[in-house]
Amino acid sequence: MNGSTTRSKKWIATITVWDDTVYQRAIYLSFEDLMCPRRGPEVLGNLSDELSRLGFPALPSHDDDECAWYGAVGGKGVLEPYYRNGRYEYGGYRPGFTQGQKQKMIQALDDLVGSRFKSSGEVIKKILGGYLDDIRNHVIIDSGEA
Repeated sequence: MNGSTTRSKKWIATITVWDDTVYQRAIYLSFEDLMCPRRGPEVLGNLSDELSRLGFPALPSHDDDECAWYGAVGGKGVLEPYYRNGRYEYGGYRPGFTQGQKQKMIQALDDLVGSRFKSSGEVIKKILGGYLDDIRNHVIIDSGEA
């Protein structure tokens, strides 16, 4: 197996590791949805409901979802740089990929959505579909080949 194939398998393993575990998954969360001002409060509310269902302390009511969300993500100090840097959490840096790397990421995620996660529910497929769209539309292409 060459280095590129090994890296590709490791990258996919970061996505499939929870699908392979013996632990029961209660909820899937997308970092991007959590960071979104429109979807974030609902995501936090859903997480709170699930934690409450499992017996953990959670938000007392959904009246405070927006305020709790704003505090949970770090407020203006985190949100402004995140959106200023194209929804990338590391300020001043945005990774670039070759066209070949971009195509490999698209193909790998497309394969996962179409086969591996077929029976795992629509939530994970929707999250992975969002990543696919983001890669197709926003990945920066470097001029050099790896």
